[in-house]
Amino acid sequence: MVVDTIRATQPWAPHAEYTFPRLSLPERPSVAARINRHLCIDFLEADPDTAGNNLFGLVWGDTATARLPSLYDPTWEVHHPLPEVVDIELTAEWCGAYCEGFTRHYVYDLRNGHYLGFDSLFTPAGLSVVNDTLDKLWRSTLNAYVDSLETASSGPDLLPEDKEFAQSVATLYLDCLEERIDRAPYVDDIQPRLTAMRFFISRCAGHVNQNLDELDPLSFELSYSWLRQYMRPELRSLFP
Repeated sequence: MVVDTIRATQPWAPHAEYTFPRLSLPERPSVAARINRHLCIDFLEADPDTAGNNLFGLVWGDTATARLPSLYDPTWEVHHPLPEVVDIELTAEWCGAYCEGFTRHYVYDLRNGHYLGFDSLFTPAGLSVVNDTLDKLWRSTLNAYVDSLETASSGPDLLPEDKEFAQSVATLYLDCLEERIDRAPYVDDIQPRLTAMRFFISRCAGHVNQNLDELDPLSFELSYSWLRQYMRPELRSLFP
């Protein structure tokens, strides 16, 4: 596998440089093309087959229409954690009504170029088991953190403003636990590692109170040796 870099400069001030990965698989060119196309369409909203030299046109804005960039400062890394799995990690600042940083992992099967999303990894019954397992881990983590906050905020030497903040954080997590009763734990992202899969759980806070979510980003790792029994049969050989 070869990773090339696509580069383009914003045609107006501040003339920011945007880069993007392009995979090459000399013995599987159609697989590489499928991966590159999906990645561009999903992240840049541009089809590389038709965008030409305007691959970043929909994300870096347009002075003629006063359209502001939707993505700032994109960076990326390509990881090859397993022989037939590639993980393309993209980080940027997304802007709409407000701006906010994020990181996302795009995981692909190098045998055929298929995108491996959380839901697509498991059988229907397996997905239910994995969701239940992650939900228990998530609830246990939040409850333990709330307990630690309540213990800390009862200390006699704590400043009133610190106590108020700790209580606000605890309330955020208690509300979040209540809101997600009988629901899946909202897996936002996955990251394949050498022996385990990392699952990122969506945060409890909105943009306005993001500073209260002290556990964000919250993730859990589950070993492939345990997960494999719940995976779709055609995917099990990808993971040791």
